[in-house]
Amino acid sequence: MINRWFIAFAALLTSLVLAYAHLKVYLGFLQGKQPYIPTGIRQFHGTEQVISPVGTLIFGLIFLSLAIAAMYFSVKSKHRKVFFVLVCSLLVIWFRLLAGAT
Repeated sequence: MINRWFIAFAALLTSLVLAYAHLKVYLGFLQGKQPYIPTGIRQFHGTEQVISPVGTLIFGLIFLSLAIAAMYFSVKSKHRKVFFVLVCSLLVIWFRLLAGAT
């Protein structure tokens, strides 16, 4: 029982936090603000913009849809689907890291 709550909490928390972060950065792009990027990343990539605003919006919407799916499946007690949402969220995090590294 506790594992089901933990998986639901982890799926919801990771998706919501990352959706908020990406959509906040995207709204900053729309308002003309540049997000803070540490010096090491600037030197590694050669530019201050690590990912495009459209890429930030896409990842933000993906994480938001995963958060909504995690909430829906948690309420409906579909525990396997909640676990699947958690796995998908972790895969999207991995793709996001790859997108930022190129």
